[in-house]
This record gives sequence, structure tokens and C-alpha cells, in this order.
Amino acid sequence: MGICGFKMLLAFLGLLTVLYLLTCSSANILKFRPLISTVWSQHSSDQNVSTAYYLLQWQSNSTLKHSSTNSTLKYNGTTTQRPCCREHSSTTYYLRHFRSRFIVDPTSHQLTLDQRNLPDLSFSKVRTDSRASAVNNKLIVWYNMPEWMKRRSDAELFGHCPVSTCNLSTNFSADRAAGDAVVFHDAPSHIPVPTRAFPDQVYVFFMLEPPPIAGSAYRNTPWNSVFNWTWTYRQDADIKKTYFLLESSRQLPNISFLKDLVRRKEKPAAWFVSNCDRDQAQRLRYVERLKEVLPVDVYGRCGTLHCTTWAKECDTMLTKYFFYLSFENSFCQDYVTEKFSRAFLKDVYVVPVVRGGLNYSHHFPEGIFINADDFNSPEELGMYLKKLMMDEDAYIDMLWRIAHFIIKSYDDPDQFSWCQLCDKLHRLQDNAKTYPDLFEWYHSGKCRPPRKF
Repeated sequence: MGICGFKMLLAFLGLLTVLYLLTCSSANILKFRPLISTVWSQHSSDQNVSTAYYLLQWQSNSTLKHSSTNSTLKYNGTTTQRPCCREHSSTTYYLRHFRSRFIVDPTSHQLTLDQRNLPDLSFSKVRTDSRASAVNNKLIVWYNMPEWMKRRSDAELFGHCPVSTCNLSTNFSADRAAGDAVVFHDAPSHIPVPTRAFPDQVYVFFMLEPPPIAGSAYRNTPWNSVFNWTWTYRQDADIKKTYFLLESSRQLPNISFLKDLVRRKEKPAAWFVSNCDRDQAQRLRYVERLKEVLPVDVYGRCGTLHCTTWAKECDTMLTKYFFYLSFENSFCQDYVTEKFSRAFLKDVYVVPVVRGGLNYSHHFPEGIFINADDFNSPEELGMYLKKLMMDEDAYIDMLWRIAHFIIKSYDDPDQFSWCQLCDKLHRLQDNAKTYPDLFEWYHSGKCRPPRKF
């Protein structure tokens, strides 16, 4: 072969190599294509600040496939019958694309938190009100702060905020006249409404209990029409309180670890409940029906078993259960408590079963919970859970998805609320309002009875 022929052969081999590399690269790009959609544009910046749920979507290239014709689950090459439940339910996680706030790192093929679309914590420039002082600090006075709230320094409360020039006082009698905002836990009907010390003084209504629990003591009193802002769990509140925050887990378990863990599980379901009296959701009756199909260990004042609330040994104990019941006491708009977060504690590998008024599928990625409201009866839910217990691959896949999330480790989720309150006090011109009928806003049409079962 001549020199020219040898050069042509080398060029041809080089072309084949380039084509091969391009093909592999394209396959990898297609395999890990992220689908990010920003939901925050639908909300105001104030909502973004305190909302705990980062609603980014990722279209997973999982091996889970859905066949609408034969209603089966295909997992890693093995086909099993789809467990029965209502069509289009959020529970059948393997029928839908996995939604989460994670994206795929194309270099390591690992799920990572997408920092680009987190809530924007940047606030508008500070604008003073009619009582602007030289230092421009705002004083927040709390009348009857709940005992369970942490007493922390001003630096801890506001130091991380974009607008941090605020101070907190719980000495109502001494500081009320100087307070830029006075926060009242509920409407204290046992005292008359205090006269405002000055026109710009803001009265804030703080309430975390849903209407059936909160009651209506302020309905026909002067308290009903004096509040300027609301601070509740509701997404349409002026300041939004969240019970917990989830963040991406820094270490994911491997499948072999999860298999060993699942094979060591001993019991079907656990439930922690202590409020046996106020039960708008009829959860006690629901669980009694569920227990006819699936054994449930009930801990707390409403059951026969006992474990110290939020003690480490209780959390560790949950690992031996397949499911953890997170049943709220009321079916009310946006209402969800820390019960749900227990499944996301470190080293607690359990699938949460939720029941409440929150639109769980809107706020949380699918595939990390089972919604009891997707089933027509407690018995139908129990049969589904039993089938999932027997389907090791499907159960492990769900645990793996749950393992992507963990309760946020810093302080507590109140940080967004404090920041939002401080910012609003520096922008009174933009936030001037009064609730003429607080009872109507908080109660009317905000709760629904549970579905008949």
C-alpha cells in the first residue's frame, strides 16, 4: 500500500471513531435529559420566601413503565399486576413520571438539587414608614407566644434575612406601645382589644391550628375586625408558616442495603396519635376499619403502645415497619403538620401514608408517599399496602425515591416567616390592609368533611 493509501485508511478510521463517540454522547445526553419547569412564576415573591415546597419537575428515565392497556408494572424486566386503586391516583407512583426538585448531573449521573430555581430570597429595597428612626429597626412584640416556640436571639431570628433590621420582644406590657407589630396567638378573648399606640402599628393574627380545632371565640367580638396581617399555615396568609422543610439527601443508599433493610422489616404499619377528642377527619374510625385488613400498631394516648414523642428510639423503631401513617385531624386547605416529615428523618426508612386536606401531589414529588384519599375505603387501602409489601422491587424503588429527601438540618422552618414579617414591616406602604371579617377568611369554606368510607 502506498503512502496516499495509508493516509486515506487512517482518515477513514478516524472518521469512524468520531462517529462512534458522537453516538455514545448523544445516547447519554438523551438518557439524562432534565425537564425543569418553574412553578414560582405563578406566585408572588412573598410566597416564594416562606414556601417549603420546591416544585421542580424532573422527567426520570426510570425503568418503570406504564401500560394503559394491560395495567401492569414493569420493573427491571419483571412484570407484575398493577395493584388496584382509583385511576389517576397519586399513589400509583410507577404510573407517572417522577417529579422532584432534583436534576441529573450529566458528568456523574447523580441526582442533585437544582439551585437555579429555589425561592428568591431577594427583597425589594427597604422603604421607611411614617415612624422611621435613625437606625430604622422594627420592633415586633408578641403578646402570648406559644411555649413550644423557640426563644432565640435577634441575630438568630433575623441575622440571615435579606432585611434583618428587626427585634423581638415577648414583654407585652412593657413594649406594646413601641411595637411596630404586635403578634397575637389566636384572638385572646379574655382581654379587650388594646388600643393602637400609633396609626401604623400592625396587629398580626397568628394561628397554626385548623378551623375545627381553633374554634370561633373571636367570631362576634371586636377582635374579628382589628387584624392587619395573618400568620398561618395557609398559602394565602400574609406570613406563611411551614412545619418543616425538606432538602436533598447528601448520601443515597445502594439497592443491596435497601434489600437487606426491607427483608428485616417485621411489621406492616405504625401510627402515632394523641389527640383522640377532636377528630374532624374521623381518623380513629378510619384506622379501626383499616386494621380489619392490615395490622396497625397505635402509639400514644389513643392507642395501647407508648413511645416518647420525637424521641430518637421512636424514630429508629419505625425502621422495622413498612408504613407510617401520617393522618391529620382535619381536612382543611393547605393543612399539613410535622407528622409527615417523620418519614424523612435520617436513617428512618419507611413509606408514609398520608391522609388530610392538603393537595399532596401539588406540593410534594410523587412516589414518596401513598395518599389514603386515593382509595375508596380503608379496606381497599389495606389491600393495596399488603400487595406493595409483597412486591419487594416496587417497595424498594419507593424507599429509594424517599431517600432523596431529608428534613432540612438548620434551625427550623420558621426562618422564612420571620424574614417575611421583617420585610413587610419595612414596606408598610405596599402591605397596608385590614381584615374586616377574620372569621370569614379563616373559616368559611376552608375545610371539608372526609370522603365517605
